[in-house]
Amino acid sequence: MTTAAGGARSDSASGRSASVPPSRPAVPTGASAPRRAAPPSGRLRLLTTPPDAEIVIDGRRVGIGSVFDLEISPGPRHLEVRARGYATFDTTVVIEVGATLSLGRVTLRSRGTG
Repeated sequence: MTTAAGGARSDSASGRSASVPPSRPAVPTGASAPRRAAPPSGRLRLLTTPPDAEIVIDGRRVGIGSVFDLEISPGPRHLEVRARGYATFDTTVVIEVGATLSLGRVTLRSRGTG
């Protein structure tokens, strides 16, 4: 069997031509891969006093002074708000799928100087 110009094969035994489609990439050029569904999450919103307090969730710093609609995986989460010279606010919050937990303003108490 021989290949003729244009991608057609000629079967020399029978004299017939068989059309062979040109090779193509598996995914068309410019097409993006299918997107995975985003994992379920909830949101957290809070402000702090003092405004430079560090906000930490499950040991990871997520903001200073405020977080607004921060996406977090659902379930119980350890929340700390801390700043030098102030007592740490330390609690567990429960994040629900699709819901926003708004804590309003978290005000830290001064440790005092004496």
